[in-house]
Amino acid sequence: MKKILIATPMMPPTPGGPATHAKRLYEYFGAGVDLFNFEKYKKYPSGIRHLLTFVEFLFSFRIYDIVFALDAFTVALPAVLAGKITNRKVILRVGGDFIYENFLYTKEVDFESFYNNFDENKKMMSWSLYIKYLVQKFVLENCYGIIFNTSWQRDIYLKHYNLPKKVFVVENPVEPISKQIYENEVYHNDHKYIFTSITRDIPYKNLARLKQIFSELESTTSPLQWRGAGGEGLFLETKQGPHALCLKKISMSRAYICASISDISPNQVQEALSLKIPVIISKHTGITKCLQEAGVARVVDPFDLEDIRNAILEMCDDNIHAKYKQNLEDFTWPQNWDYLFKQYESIIAEICTKKW
Repeated sequence: MKKILIATPMMPPTPGGPATHAKRLYEYFGAGVDLFNFEKYKKYPSGIRHLLTFVEFLFSFRIYDIVFALDAFTVALPAVLAGKITNRKVILRVGGDFIYENFLYTKEVDFESFYNNFDENKKMMSWSLYIKYLVQKFVLENCYGIIFNTSWQRDIYLKHYNLPKKVFVVENPVEPISKQIYENEVYHNDHKYIFTSITRDIPYKNLARLKQIFSELESTTSPLQWRGAGGEGLFLETKQGPHALCLKKISMSRAYICASISDISPNQVQEALSLKIPVIISKHTGITKCLQEAGVARVVDPFDLEDIRNAILEMCDDNIHAKYKQNLEDFTWPQNWDYLFKQYESIIAEICTKKW
């Protein structure tokens, strides 16, 4: 039996894609699989955490046939360094771009344009961000293989980085979410049209524009038919909280909004789809095309306030909203957890038959 290590930057109850994947993969593979959670060193400052992780990997990697690092930076850097020294096969699962997300504090630009004009964008980077870019480049180009969760990101990276030969696409799964998970959560909101965009208020999530639009809409006199039980009309819910409570809020929504400047594979969009809630989604994501073709999402330009505003108003139209709801009933996401596990089994079988 092959010996495998799953290295993750986080585990539940900490929210996030890597946490969910680490938990599900660890539970599925069971015997023969060990788990490393970077959070064990969270009491130490940045840098020290990474050094401690590297030292632990350096002394433990030789017992493993393959290591899955579920990010491209936090656990990936120590894992790739230790893998090179110990001659172990390190496979990254890449679901975002740390450099791009940090660059947005300097200039707003979508993900594709960021890389299409990378030579110019590099000139705007601070020295610290440029060093982080070099780290990311080293990690991506020196691992044994990479798993992307969208072909969209894979194709962009293939043009810009010298990626290893072993490159896979394993999409994030979408499965029905049981009401039992969230039905006992308490959430009082008398607004008739609740829209959710429960995420961090950071540049690439584009919440500033979204809040501006709702502020302007809420300040206008709404038609009587827009009024809820308490006389209120539109409401944007952005407050984070426990996962079950977030699901409760999404389940009560008129629509979920992902107006990100760019987003590789937004997890909460997929949760909204699981709950049969229509979506307003940025045109710059790795899953936009699929959702648009299925008629379950209204696509918007994240830089166009009027376009986002119109999308919100359209979702308040019962006839338009009903079409999205009907399409959701017929919609089936092509990926589930069982198929994802089979894809990982196939990757393990392929990689463990190859020499370094």
